[in-house]
Amino acid sequence: MTATLRDTREPGCVTAAGTFDLPAGASRDVFCATAGVTGHLTNVALAAFRPAGADPQSEPLLTAPARAEVRVPRSVPVSPIAPTSAGTPLAWTGLPVAPLVALGLLTLLLGAALLRVVRRR
Repeated sequence: MTATLRDTREPGCVTAAGTFDLPAGASRDVFCATAGVTGHLTNVALAAFRPAGADPQSEPLLTAPARAEVRVPRSVPVSPIAPTSAGTPLAWTGLPVAPLVALGLLTLLLGAALLRVVRRR
C-alpha cells in the first residue's frame, strides 16, 4: 500500500516524508521540527492511501487524524540587576540573595549567643 501524508499546518513535514510504501499492518513515525513556536500549538496530520489492488482512480482512504501538541510555558521575568557575561540579564528567581545571607548570619549569631549562655550555667 502506498501512503501520502496530509498536514495543513506543517507542509514541510509532508514534503520531507514524501510518498512511501507500507506493508499491511505496518506503521511509520514521521518527525519534523517546527521553528518559532511562541504559544500553544496543536498539529493534526493524517495519511491518505489506496489499499493494494484498488483502482488507481478511486478516492484514497484517510487514516484517523494524529495529533501532536506543544505547550510553551509563560515567560519568566528577567532581573535587570545582574548581567551575565554575554551582557544579558540573568533570569529572576524571585528571591534576592542578600536577605537570605543576612538571615543566615543572624541565626548563626543567635545560636552562638545561646550556646554561650548555656555554658555559663
